[in-house]
Amino acid sequence: MSGPSRYTLFRYSPIATSVWLPPDLSRGALDCGLTGGPTLRWVNRSSEVEAVFRRLLASGLVGDEEAVRNLVSESASVRWITTAEDEWWSGHDEVVSLALARSKEAGVVRWEYPRLEGFESGSVGWIAAETVGHRPGEDPFIARHTAVFQLEGGAWRVVQWHISAAAPNVEVFGYKMPGSLGELVSSLEASGGALANGIPAGTVTVMFTDIEDSTVLSQEMGDENWTQTVEDHFAIIDQVIKRHRGNVVKRLGDGTMTVFESARAAIDAATEIQQGVSRSDLRVRIGVHTGDSLRRDGDYYGVAVNKAARIAGIAAGGEIMVSAVTAELSGGHGIRFGPSRAVSLKGLDGTHHIQTVKVS
Repeated sequence: MSGPSRYTLFRYSPIATSVWLPPDLSRGALDCGLTGGPTLRWVNRSSEVEAVFRRLLASGLVGDEEAVRNLVSESASVRWITTAEDEWWSGHDEVVSLALARSKEAGVVRWEYPRLEGFESGSVGWIAAETVGHRPGEDPFIARHTAVFQLEGGAWRVVQWHISAAAPNVEVFGYKMPGSLGELVSSLEASGGALANGIPAGTVTVMFTDIEDSTVLSQEMGDENWTQTVEDHFAIIDQVIKRHRGNVVKRLGDGTMTVFESARAAIDAATEIQQGVSRSDLRVRIGVHTGDSLRRDGDYYGVAVNKAARIAGIAAGGEIMVSAVTAELSGGHGIRFGPSRAVSLKGLDGTHHIQTVKVS
């Protein structure tokens, strides 16, 4: 028994205990007769498990939900644990949703792998990794991972994943990340950005922007060019929002969440953004809704925020989609709206009336 990548599993039958021992200790256990008739199983370094872990992170990076679902175990025992004390999630759907949400929230556009070690033994595999995340306009940060995989239908799927930053969330991302799926949905599963300081809680108009087909574009352009494109896009949006007296609350990977004191200001800003984007290769979808919200630690929460996010989600590239409430409160002077239509919005009861804003 030799070789730095091989370990031996001893199973002590009388007490049904298993323990992994490296080669030097496992030889001693055999010699001393401690195993009571050992079951031997080799542990090998696994480039395949390492590749699956890379694919898992890459899929989260571009928001590929289907790929992430295929890489997470269907078992009810699946667990995902992150940095803060309350960040412990279970079950396939919750882990997939939160993994995608937190990936987008962090705003990472590229991962590096200075240290990645994968192992496998029979139908079980695991990794230990240190990664470096890169975000537009921000310093790189280090994250450490351990993950356990099992073979399901011939494919490796993660059953437990622990990830932690080498510093508190507030230092890495500039704010405390939400700690539940409900909070993530309420904040559009968003990533950190400039905090809104000038808009009070209560009735606000919330606007979300998102680049259409960003996954395809990022792959076509490459990491460096895509990162620069997103930074330039954010710079234009920041200028427009400032002119219309809004505040960017969050940046969402390649999108934004903004609040305004008036519905008219939000629509004017959305129109100017679309007019500017029309001169580029990007297509942006925008959703706007007006309603009551809660403010905490510079962030906004509540049904109004969620509804604005869902409206943006059904808009097409180049469209501004607004709720009937926002359209009515805008006054309509000089704004051309499309016909009203009733739609269902994920996570919200009933039907909701929306309209497009026609951009000249």
